[in-house]
Amino acid sequence: MKRRFDKFYGYWWVKLPDGKWKREHHYVWESHGNSPVPRGYVLHHRDEDKTNNDYQNLQLLTRAEHAKLHGKGRAVTEEIRQKMRAGAARRVSDPEHRRLLSERAKAQHAAGKLGRATWTETSDPGKEVWSQVGRLQTDRLRKMAAQTSSEEMRRRSYQRKMFVEKEQSA
Repeated sequence: MKRRFDKFYGYWWVKLPDGKWKREHHYVWESHGNSPVPRGYVLHHRDEDKTNNDYQNLQLLTRAEHAKLHGKGRAVTEEIRQKMRAGAARRVSDPEHRRLLSERAKAQHAAGKLGRATWTETSDPGKEVWSQVGRLQTDRLRKMAAQTSSEEMRRRSYQRKMFVEKEQSA
C-alpha cells in the first residue's frame, strides 16, 4: 500500500484501493473492525507519537477529553510563550517551510478561501503536504495563483474586505 508523510501535520497517509487517501491511523482503526471515527471524537496516540499507528497505541476520545489530556485551555506562562515564539521564529526562518506557507497562501487567496485548509501536493516526493481538496481543484488553484500577480491578489483582497465591511454596515 502506498504511503505518504504529511510534513506539516506529521501524519502518515495511505492510498486506498479506490484511489482515495486516508490518514493511516484512521485506516488502522477501521481495519480492526471499528466504525469510522464519529463527529466530535478523535483518535489519540497513547504514546503521543503521531507516526506510531499500531492499533494498541490508538484510543478513541471526545474532543474535550483530548484537549484536557493535552492541557489545552490551560493558562500559558511567560516561559511557555517564549518557547512558542522561539519555535515559530525557527520555523519561519526555514526556507522550505516559508515556501510551503507561501504556496498554500497563494492557493487559498486565489480560491477566495483564505483561512481554510487547501493543502497541495508538492513535487518533491519526500516533502508532501496532501490536499483536503481534490487534486484537480488543487492543480486549478496552483495555475490560478501562478497566473495572478501579487498586485492583482492585493486588489482582490482589498475588494473582498470592502465588500465584507459594506455588508456588515448595511
